[in-house]
Amino acid sequence: MQTEFSDFVHYLGGSVRKDYSDQVTHVISHANIGEKYLTAFNMERSEILTEEWLLRCWQERNNRQFDPFESELIRIYRAKPLHNLNLFFFGFNNENELEHLHTLTNEHGGFITTEMSEASHIVLSDMNLFISTYPSYTRKHRQYIVHVQWFWECLCLMGKADESIYTVNLTSNQSTTSDSSLLLQSPSTQCESPLLDSSINTTVKRKRRQKHSYINEQQIDPIPNSKRFNSSMNENENLSDENIIVEKSQNIKKDNKYLIGMELRETERNYVTMLSNIIRIFKTEMEKDDRRNGPILTKVESTQIFGNIEEIYHLHLLIAEQLDRAITEDECIGSVFLTNSVELLRVYQPYTKFYDKTIEAVHTLEKNNSRFYAYLKICEHKTELGKQHLADLMIR
Repeated sequence: MQTEFSDFVHYLGGSVRKDYSDQVTHVISHANIGEKYLTAFNMERSEILTEEWLLRCWQERNNRQFDPFESELIRIYRAKPLHNLNLFFFGFNNENELEHLHTLTNEHGGFITTEMSEASHIVLSDMNLFISTYPSYTRKHRQYIVHVQWFWECLCLMGKADESIYTVNLTSNQSTTSDSSLLLQSPSTQCESPLLDSSINTTVKRKRRQKHSYINEQQIDPIPNSKRFNSSMNENENLSDENIIVEKSQNIKKDNKYLIGMELRETERNYVTMLSNIIRIFKTEMEKDDRRNGPILTKVESTQIFGNIEEIYHLHLLIAEQLDRAITEDECIGSVFLTNSVELLRVYQPYTKFYDKTIEAVHTLEKNNSRFYAYLKICEHKTELGKQHLADLMIR
């Protein structure tokens, strides 16, 4: 068949190359597998089309009005992400989830097989379960055993992702390797944060302080104000017990005020970090128009979901900086929030007003935009997001 296709190309005035190079304009793919496919896909210089496109060109060879490079025709015959791949899913106990995976596979050019030996890719949700079930399994020739993150990456990229990033190693640390070790950072979401301040704690959850992590231990004595207490004793040994108790109570009160201020600052910085992660990982990445198939979200869809979140972020970043100064210079902490109260009401009013529509838009896009859905699945495994869904993060 390959020889016949080569004859078609030559008859139609084209040329055929054995290996991929800069001169190749169109790649005819029988299946999205092999190094040549990955090279062509990653170079992003050539259209990767199915064999049906070449057959259509051959059928129309005598039609002078036929344009083989017409954009709509190319779109129809462009190879889908899982083109002619046979997938075997393992470890998915939820029937609805498994059925959804099968549906997505078929929609994106792949096939489902019930025999592992026939699969080009064995897709796992639980590596340890697979090892315990098939302890002596030997991978077939040109067969890949990958984590389910590979599947979502394919749908997000609209092409087959590099398996080496998600390959499951069955020979090392079989009894101790956890699933989390397989959740490598997705190539589609690697970026530096222009918004994230290096001083910001990377904890996502807006929670209470963790053992006063922001408190400089050198600034606080293990025994509150013990040095000052002892010095006052030396200066006036005749102080009454009542005066000592009053002074000690005041010092403890001052320390408690300081700790509460530090807790407020940490809470604010955690919130700023979370907002920064939403902007960096979701909004910025989904709006990128330099992707092979364009941005994941249109500008209208992005605005509908994220609204004025950047405005909220910058306001809370300012508040966090003001809290730092207030604590350092022993100023009134409450004045920070009073000063920004009007601005807080202004930025949060539209956010809260359209929150329900925002969540509705997220769920609608999950159903209608497979790239959006796949990207959310990838992000659910990111520790900096607390492994939470976008809708859950937006409610903060």
